[in-house]
Amino acid sequence: NALIGKEPQNARIMLQQLSEYLRNTLKKEDKDLIFFQEELEDLRLYLSIEKVRFGHRLTIEEHIQENCGAMKIPPFLLQPLVENAVKYGLYGTIGAVEIHIKAFLEADFLSFIITNPYDPEAVTPKGTGFGLESIKRRLYLLFARNDLLTIKPNWEVRKDNPYFLAQIKIPVNPA
Repeated sequence: NALIGKEPQNARIMLQQLSEYLRNTLKKEDKDLIFFQEELEDLRLYLSIEKVRFGHRLTIEEHIQENCGAMKIPPFLLQPLVENAVKYGLYGTIGAVEIHIKAFLEADFLSFIITNPYDPEAVTPKGTGFGLESIKRRLYLLFARNDLLTIKPNWEVRKDNPYFLAQIKIPVNPA
């Protein structure tokens, strides 16, 4: 809404991206599994919307192993992690923020890792923890395991700033 008056062209781009994102979401609603590549494309679309909002302040660095795209995963599992990274990495800061996304196969898992800057003393929107809790519950319901989501605040210090890490391991050959 704020973009409409100031930057109508960016508002139009953002609205088109949002429409495409919502259409993709509706298409996946009844699917049990989708290709990781589909989920990644939706994540990129979501992040392009956020880039319109935050402009030069948001940079995304991706390291996606090529063979991950053909893996089947449950839909909507990764988006809450990406949304958290944007929310807690950007809100409450005024500088540029770099979010790192990494996906690779290891043993019988597709591993998806996202890291974002984390300042434990910054004033950020108070979350309810619902997103992470729902991912944890969903992973348990799908795979009957409690060890597939890892959260590490203050995981690594880069340029004197701590980073927050979230990792999901998705079994690619569930029993």
